[in-house]
Amino acid sequence: MNLTQTKTICLDLDGVIIDLVVPLMRWWGVHISSEDAYPRFFGWELKDAIADTLNRQNKHKESREVANMTKGAFWRAPPRQFWRDLKPYPTALNFIEFLESGPFDVYVATAHANGDCAAAKLDWIDEYLPKYWDRVLIGHPKHLMANPNSILIDDRTKNCEDFEEAGGIAVQCPRPWNKRWMKPECWNVSTGLRRPVYNVITQDLYAITGHVDTP
Repeated sequence: MNLTQTKTICLDLDGVIIDLVVPLMRWWGVHISSEDAYPRFFGWELKDAIADTLNRQNKHKESREVANMTKGAFWRAPPRQFWRDLKPYPTALNFIEFLESGPFDVYVATAHANGDCAAAKLDWIDEYLPKYWDRVLIGHPKHLMANPNSILIDDRTKNCEDFEEAGGIAVQCPRPWNKRWMKPECWNVSTGLRRPVYNVITQDLYAITGHVDTP
């Protein structure tokens, strides 16, 4: 591919730029120290992961409450302020600056739980990414933006699969709730340590654009 050809980046927020999972689990009463403690076998089924963890932490009443909820009710439960107060991952905003410096036309593409969540996403963008105010797409069918010249960066496996099936390019952000988290490319073979998430994504983008350098 031509390195000078501009490609559209559809950049997911939650789980890629915004630190969501640990704050959400804590909001539901789960004691969790970091993403590394996330029960990986649940994948992106956060409702089930939270119900199971609450049960294992002897919060049986709370566990039953979450388990008996519909997925819609589960995601609609947190108030607008919860979504508004979420923080970006360390270096996430630097990563966006890196994207802007490359052959990319960057847009934010983020899902929502309800009207309060959607409004809070706009509040969040107004604070942290104000120049993206008119470059944000809020909704679930991200695959509608797919074409051979567009790249989705997302942590959710289904979103990546749907985007690719619709003719776009998907780069999965490695997180504990997806299978890529343990893939070889996420590890430094020399040190045995995990490579920074954004370095992994950067390497993917270099491969897509034909760049020969390594991050």
